[in-house]
Amino acid sequence: MGDRIWWFENCPQCKTKESVEVYDAPSCLQWFKKCEKCGWSDGKDYYEIGENEIWLLIEKELKDLVKKNPKVKKFREKLRKLEQSHKNH
Repeated sequence: MGDRIWWFENCPQCKTKESVEVYDAPSCLQWFKKCEKCGWSDGKDYYEIGENEIWLLIEKELKDLVKKNPKVKKFREKLRKLEQSHKNH
C-alpha cells in the first residue's frame, strides 16, 4: 500500500488550469483522470492482459492489443468466460 498518488493538471480540452484531477493507485487498480469543469476524461483503466501483467490503457488500445497478440486474446477470453460463470452462479 502507500502507492496512491493524487495531483491536478491543466485540461487539454477546455484549457482550464489545474481542473483535471488525477488519481492513481496501482496496487488497487484504480485510475481516475477527469476535468472537474468540462467533464473530459482520458478513458484509461487498468486491464489484465496476462497472468501477471496489468496495463493502464484505453479500451481501444486493449482491443487493438487483443487483435494483435494471440496470447493476450486467449487470456482475455479466459477472463471473460470466468466472469460469465460467476454471473451465472
